[in-house]
Amino acid sequence: MEGLAPALDIASFIKMGMEQGESARSSLNKYLQEAGDEDWRMFLSQWLHRLNTNQETYSTLKNLSSHHRRATLLLLEQAFRGEPVYGQLCLLESELKEVVKAELETFCATLPFKALLPLLLLQFPAFFIVLIGPLLSKFLSAG
Repeated sequence: MEGLAPALDIASFIKMGMEQGESARSSLNKYLQEAGDEDWRMFLSQWLHRLNTNQETYSTLKNLSSHHRRATLLLLEQAFRGEPVYGQLCLLESELKEVVKAELETFCATLPFKALLPLLLLQFPAFFIVLIGPLLSKFLSAG
């Protein structure tokens, strides 16, 4: 699940900026000022610097663990080259929403089993000792 939300966040932010008449670059600069995750902000700043100085960005992008983040940044590279990307950005945003929703449903489906682990490992043995303790005490004192 980790790695999907930043891609969706940046895609939504850039799309909203484009709908308000801003360029993708100015929207990204605003996003960099407001982004909460320090590591993601540093990575984006490094990527943008490489892009602005006409260095290749593939080596930077291949270090990303999430292919969703990589696809979002590749789409932004197209936008910075002046290509129209609004339609693709809308499709990417809807795809990311579906993926996040599916991952969230999967996580929520496993949550009850994860919540049972403390019950099985801690509370059940203690309850078993409370029930069996007196019986075991009587058995040992009788023998």
